[in-house]
Amino acid sequence: MGKIKRYSCGAVFSPPDSRDYKFASLGGANAAVEPYQSIVPVGEVWNQLNSNQCGGCAGTYYRREREFMQTGDDSRFSHTYIYGSDDFGGEGMFARNLASILRIGIPHMQPWEAWNSKPQAQMVVSSHSRELAEECHLFRCNSYYFCMTWTEVLNAIRVCNGCVLMVACYDNWNTYNGVVGKNKGNLWGYHFVFAKDYVKKDNGAYRIRFVNSWGKEWGDNGCGYLDTDVNEFEEAFAIVDNVEEIKRMLFKDVKTDRWSYDSIQKAAKKGVMTGFEDGTFRPEASLTREQLAVVLDRAGFLDRLPDAE
Repeated sequence: MGKIKRYSCGAVFSPPDSRDYKFASLGGANAAVEPYQSIVPVGEVWNQLNSNQCGGCAGTYYRREREFMQTGDDSRFSHTYIYGSDDFGGEGMFARNLASILRIGIPHMQPWEAWNSKPQAQMVVSSHSRELAEECHLFRCNSYYFCMTWTEVLNAIRVCNGCVLMVACYDNWNTYNGVVGKNKGNLWGYHFVFAKDYVKKDNGAYRIRFVNSWGKEWGDNGCGYLDTDVNEFEEAFAIVDNVEEIKRMLFKDVKTDRWSYDSIQKAAKKGVMTGFEDGTFRPEASLTREQLAVVLDRAGFLDRLPDAE
């Protein structure tokens, strides 16, 4: 198998920006992590050819996963649209740019998908701006949050059905089984991938499966594997469609092996108990009469009772 050329890596470091949302602000920094297997099959793995469309592909895989989980829509979306919508002057894309485009929205597949140069993509996207704007409105997200640790990445995969990673590509990315070892050799460049799901390893670390954009002939049928005890990432972000829902799923003080975990998650999902602003649930705290009244009201119990005589 030949070496993947440097121009296949199209990610560029985002400049520091104090306005970036951090995933930990949702309460996810210390939340429990458990293996979560995505129900969407790998399906078609695109080959970005010579176009540096790694960001477009990773973002499109992400949006497709979200739409399938929410609506059952498993049709393709346009990664060329993302590529053509990127205003970065050179060949490449900031993680923040990619996240911002996904926040605005992404359209379904269109006939221009074969274009693989940025000028061509931008020309075609601009000529269909009105139709695209209407469709993008249907597939936009609420916000995006940057992950600072592998724990936050795992939480983003678990509750957001995926996470976009920017990683460094070295010679050891030329792999048949997709398992990426510790960085070594020549640096080819920086690259976006879609972190899809993960499993726990025997030593307690995690192996993350990601969908690449170098075609099915690369790695494990187009997928690769990063180990949290071996590999590092440069940037990572999660797309959030409902901030409050994510907060309810990320209680910092409720571990998955707690006897009441399932009931607490169910109560949170139903909106009966939503936790506190610091991301905690405080499962052993006493319940005041006032809090009990609110819980019973949210559960609809009070509406079923007759008025007191």
